[in-house]
Amino acid sequence: MSPTTSICDICRPLHFDEKALGGKPVISDDGRQAAQFPFSQHTPGELYSGSIEDSFPNLPNISASSRGCAFCKFLLDVLRSGDVTAAVGDMFGELDNDIQFDLNADYLWHHLGRSPNRGSDELLIAGRDIGLRQLRFFIWLEVESATLDFDWNPGDIRQIDIFCSISSLPNADCDDKVVAWLGLEARTDQGFSSTHALGWMETALSNCLNDPEAHEACIRNASAAKPYLPTRLIDVSDSSGQLRLVNSADIRRELPRNTQLPPYTALSYCWGRSAPFKTESGNLSEKMQGFALSDLPKTIQDAVLVTRHFSIPYLWVDALCILQDVDADWVHESNELMYIYGSAYFTICSATASSSISFLNPEQPTIEVPFQSSINPEITGGWALSYIKTEPYDIGWDTYASEPSIQSTRWVSRGWTYLELLASRRAFRIRLPELEFACLSCEHSRGGAPRKPENVRIHELPAQPKELHRSWINIINMYVDRIFSVPQDVLPALSSIARVFGEKLSDEYHAGIWKSEIMLGLAWYVRTRIFPGRERLNHLLERLKSPQRSHNYIAPSWSWAGRRHIEIGVALGGGRRFLQCQTAISTTLYDDTDPYGKVTKGELVIIGRCQTIGPRTPFRVVTDFLKIDELDVREEKIRCQLDFTVDQDFLYGNFKLILLGQYESQRTDEELPFTAFGLVLHESGEQGSYFRVGFFETLLQKSCGIHELFRNAGDETVVVI
Repeated sequence: MSPTTSICDICRPLHFDEKALGGKPVISDDGRQAAQFPFSQHTPGELYSGSIEDSFPNLPNISASSRGCAFCKFLLDVLRSGDVTAAVGDMFGELDNDIQFDLNADYLWHHLGRSPNRGSDELLIAGRDIGLRQLRFFIWLEVESATLDFDWNPGDIRQIDIFCSISSLPNADCDDKVVAWLGLEARTDQGFSSTHALGWMETALSNCLNDPEAHEACIRNASAAKPYLPTRLIDVSDSSGQLRLVNSADIRRELPRNTQLPPYTALSYCWGRSAPFKTESGNLSEKMQGFALSDLPKTIQDAVLVTRHFSIPYLWVDALCILQDVDADWVHESNELMYIYGSAYFTICSATASSSISFLNPEQPTIEVPFQSSINPEITGGWALSYIKTEPYDIGWDTYASEPSIQSTRWVSRGWTYLELLASRRAFRIRLPELEFACLSCEHSRGGAPRKPENVRIHELPAQPKELHRSWINIINMYVDRIFSVPQDVLPALSSIARVFGEKLSDEYHAGIWKSEIMLGLAWYVRTRIFPGRERLNHLLERLKSPQRSHNYIAPSWSWAGRRHIEIGVALGGGRRFLQCQTAISTTLYDDTDPYGKVTKGELVIIGRCQTIGPRTPFRVVTDFLKIDELDVREEKIRCQLDFTVDQDFLYGNFKLILLGQYESQRTDEELPFTAFGLVLHESGEQGSYFRVGFFETLLQKSCGIHELFRNAGDETVVVI
């Protein structure tokens, strides 16, 4: 039975047309009819179709054609979904201007157990090992001024991928010609409702609470936890269904003597572009009088339903439990993040793109698409197309996961949500049909076996300083790829986690760097091969200069906190480390009472060996290495990881290389086991001060030796801001 969906001229280039894709009919080895396509070694498994043009936010072309075309209506629903609008908003801010884009279609095949046709020029779709599984729409947009990702330049092309599943029609059987021809499968996630999800959550929670052998860490940690309630909570226990905001001081006052504090859940979620329902000083008394469930965004409604299902009386949600217009309240509560999420009975992590989307019943536009083979007239029928997920390309998400995954959602890309999960003792990550549980002892997803936790467990930190620093570096390397709607939140968001480390280390903390391990903190570089879209030198210098005189200041140039897509802890090997310079580090705090929060200024003074590269002595860039033409250096080349992109063979500027120290490789088979490293600096424009603009390292013959480039250099005092 064929679907009755029509195809119009606007969307026709996006449809699967075997002849246009170079397909031809063949007979497979087992005598079945099959389709064969040209195979690309560069993009294996992709069959590119065509493209159409339109513009955000109004989508005039697709809107007009959607009135008479069901497929265009499906496209319109997908492009207007919360996932896509949030992804575009992350790149461009408010969608108030026409943003031109190209929408392209890519059909993805799937193989089972092996990669067929490797080394061949043909891809055979024979309906047994290989079949169509997804349609990927990818949107190309030109960046004018990226708002949340400052590693991109005006004129760069950004990409957003939209994945839809291709499956057989609901009523198709094994004899269906289209199923056999294209190797289609039935959808496996249908029928998993919120009722099934809540049952699965009950089982996972029961195992965590009642299995001392498998969850020894959870039970031990729960017994050591101190009683805690956040300043405010939402009371969800009223039998009438009414909700109200309450002060925890009132809860404590009304409790009988020697009674345990009541449990609460906490919500981790993405607001979206704004919080449509929030508490401010002017409506606080109104919220404490009460409000209806229907007043809340869908994500928070779902969190209330989950909390009530487990008979838990209170729920914590930041938009409602923090006074959003009172800076002092916001700073105080954000400093309590570790305790708010760490003391919750469990955390509900909504893996949706914004608070307007339900995680128990998420958006999933679906359509039945007609199909008539253009190379075999006997094959006619259709398939089902269902929206799965949206992924901006190259912003730190786990892109190109072959199946819908919480690890590739916008929730995973946010800085606040990473820390909220890190602080939680138990957490459910939900966007149906996907459902995951994580605790101190294990992690597992619906249908999967329990596995060891992947993330650092903030409630189970080691005691030794060396291992603590290793845990800190691991956290930061996961943290730096995350996005903040307000980039200045990078350090304030981390403050409650940093405070836990600070109490254990008894160390000074400066803009994300611990003074006792300053070598580790300064040794970071931009991951250029993974994220090639770095800004150019002039853009980097201008960005570093501007915040020095504005409220947009995030961190000094020497701190990792002002960058994304970096790798920190280069010198974290198991061997020895030697500091070959003197350092003095200082920061000016936004709030003197919060040594782990926002900073307004930072200064790093280094006394060490320097090599100046003036405007007439160019860097010659050779892949990842640089060579300084007018210096005769016979030792190992200096490998320079610049914080900016270089699109020419020679680089001129007022640079300075300063040697910091060296570290011993963890490997014992290295011919040159010691690596010297330092910073690449550039004049800041202010008298006597520099910006950090790169990182260098080079191999040495022996420990405590000095690289030839610096051997005859005298010590200089350099100020890095």
